Amino acid sequence: MTRYAINLSLPLLLLSFLSLLLVPTVAAQETPPCEKALSVQDVVDLLEGHVPDARVALFVTSCGVDFELNAQFEQRLRSAGATSDLIQTIVRNVKLAGPKVTLKADKTEIEVGESVTLTWDSSNATELALEPDLGSVPSQGSRTVAPQKTTTYRLSARGKGGTGESSVGINVKVRPPMVSLQADKGEIARGQTVELSWESANATELTLEPGLGKIGVSGTQTVSPQRTTRYRLVARGPGGEAERTLNVSVFNPNPDYKLERTLTPHLKDVKSVAFRSDGRLLVSRSNDHTTKLWDVGTGRLLHTVPGWPVFSPDGRLLASGSEDRTVKLWDVATGGLLRSITGHYSATFNPDGSLLATWGGLIKTSSTLADFIRFSSIGKCVAPIDVIDPQSGQLLHRLTGHRGCLEGVSSVAFSPDGLVLASSGVKDGINVWDSQSSRLVHTIQDKTGLALTFSPDGQLLASWGFRDTIKLWDGLTGGSHRILKGHNKWVRSVAFSPDGRLLASGSDDDTIKLWEVLTGRELRTLKGHGSAVGSVAFSPDGRLLASGSQDHTIKLWDVGTGRLLRTLEGHGDDVDSVAFSPDGRLLASGSDDDTVKLWRRVED
Repeated sequence: MTRYAINLSLPLLLLSFLSLLLVPTVAAQETPPCEKALSVQDVVDLLEGHVPDARVALFVTSCGVDFELNAQFEQRLRSAGATSDLIQTIVRNVKLAGPKVTLKADKTEIEVGESVTLTWDSSNATELALEPDLGSVPSQGSRTVAPQKTTTYRLSARGKGGTGESSVGINVKVRPPMVSLQADKGEIARGQTVELSWESANATELTLEPGLGKIGVSGTQTVSPQRTTRYRLVARGPGGEAERTLNVSVFNPNPDYKLERTLTPHLKDVKSVAFRSDGRLLVSRSNDHTTKLWDVGTGRLLHTVPGWPVFSPDGRLLASGSEDRTVKLWDVATGGLLRSITGHYSATFNPDGSLLATWGGLIKTSSTLADFIRFSSIGKCVAPIDVIDPQSGQLLHRLTGHRGCLEGVSSVAFSPDGLVLASSGVKDGINVWDSQSSRLVHTIQDKTGLALTFSPDGQLLASWGFRDTIKLWDGLTGGSHRILKGHNKWVRSVAFSPDGRLLASGSDDDTIKLWEVLTGRELRTLKGHGSAVGSVAFSPDGRLLASGSQDHTIKLWDVGTGRLLRTLEGHGDDVDSVAFSPDGRLLASGSDDDTVKLWRRVED
């Protein structure tokens, strides 16, 4: 018994084997337990523990060994007492341990452009490869990578004991492309150039059309479009697609208009023309006491109604006032009469079409001729302005601030925001009202302003009439802003430029004057007409000014230089009204030759 307990420091495996020696018949038949292959030291311990070779061979056969025999190992084993047969058994039962590898990353989630550090370690490996992209690597180390998309890195190991693998996933958050596109000028004359510039982020491919195709991720390019052009920049990247567009407006510095058609059914002078807000319809007012509605595209007469016309802002209604002191509302689509409002012969809509102001009637206490003459001489007649709901015809407010039996209200205008209503009266000047409450805000003591118009921003009110001056008033306080002096005969027509910086005036002195609104300074005088100028109109872009004259012509002027560009001839009498379509492609003119003419801009 004592020979089997001589080495208490032997491994558990050796003790297990020694216990089997106590029952030789059983041990000869049983396989010893194995948790792992035997190392050189395990075999040496068995031999030095005086375990018989046959028993050691049983362990080697059952458990295997985790080493390859070399001269050094063989010498150790023989020194411990191993026989040649045991040595051969060991050689036949080599079970080398497989490679062990670990792969880690300092971050498992990054954004495109950021980097991550991979580290690894291995054992029992003779060859390692790290994919994708890194290939063969040493048994341990680190590498910094910057994947552009979510990637799984795999470390594969090979050794005499087999293969091993470890992996780590890097989630790459991809940002969508961002791009900007700018131009150094938004509008150019034909023949000029504009510089486009762009920048991008998170994009791998950019295209700019028309005409440029693939471009760098940032840069500039000079272009010279011949007509108004929309440039489209498209950026593509791992995160998707983005685009930006940019309009470059191109105008013809020498535009020309040609006669497209003449509209003839009026029987007397055509005193005014106006386009509907969409430019598809035109109304004309004549001294034959009719308003005619025309289809601009075909020139077809759609409807004829009595009186003097004005479109509602949405173009669905037409209000016409006539000498029988009625204002009628018409359905534009059908030409049907919706309602009649008695007492007045003039009307105008507020900017959103929710209110209709009518004027041109009188209120007096007696209907006898003697009383009428008496009240007129002492100024007891009232010339009211009615504010009406155009949908129902209901009277909302009656403004009674003007007097006069033979002369009453001459002009009414809403401010662009619709909150203020201004009215002029021959006897008592200009009244400014709160259009919502009918409250009289202030009175401007100017009895020469027969006509009124607000500036586009509503800050100024212009008045003019049978004088050679135009007066500008503060639209909020009624204070005097500027008096524009320069004409030597009556001013017949006034128009603000679309941006409100300029004012044009046409006069009986055969000239047009351009004024700087801010300072009241006369910028230039446009000469060329041979008779009084009765109508002026700016083009929608503010670059052209059209003027109609009693010399039977229409002239087109370059606003920036004052240069005469074109003279349009064709009317046989005074041209009383000119108007541009909302897109500026058409010009309408009304004349005392009883016709309306449509002139179309010539496109290159």
